[in-house]
Amino acid sequence: VRGRLPLPQDSECAAISVSCNRRGEIVLGEMNDYLNQVSAKLGKFALPKLPLDSHVQRVGTAPLYMVAARRPGLDDEGLRGVLCATTELLDQAHQAGFHRLRVPLLAAGRGGCPPRFSLAEMLRAIATWHKSQVSPLKVSIHVVDPGVIFNVATGRVDVPEILSCADL
Repeated sequence: VRGRLPLPQDSECAAISVSCNRRGEIVLGEMNDYLNQVSAKLGKFALPKLPLDSHVQRVGTAPLYMVAARRPGLDDEGLRGVLCATTELLDQAHQAGFHRLRVPLLAAGRGGCPPRFSLAEMLRAIATWHKSQVSPLKVSIHVVDPGVIFNVATGRVDVPEILSCADL
């Protein structure tokens, strides 16, 4: 989906991409404004700490997840971290009973993965997850990076191919 991440509606949840320091404390970066909007809609909440062995943490009972695809000390930093974080996020959103997950590109900020590669890994994780599960969960990836939008629009990132290819 081209555009910014909207606030979650009924039966939807959203995820924000965050960074994490070595103590597991969340660093919001560019998602701070979004978190303030969610807080204004749903009420104040405390930021959780991410478990040291996890990429994903739900914010209390809010329909909001924090995702740190790059975790200091985990073996799966980089693009593998995007794949693992996306899969873990899908599992948690499905288990919570949500019908739609809205998420921005993961680990695509400063010092992260190239955004088009992050998109490809997220799509690969979604395709693999949906092939192994029966779930009504739909996923919307919200993209604002003009380079990624260009790559998708011109077919350089072939979304249908990534979603349907068995050997990626």
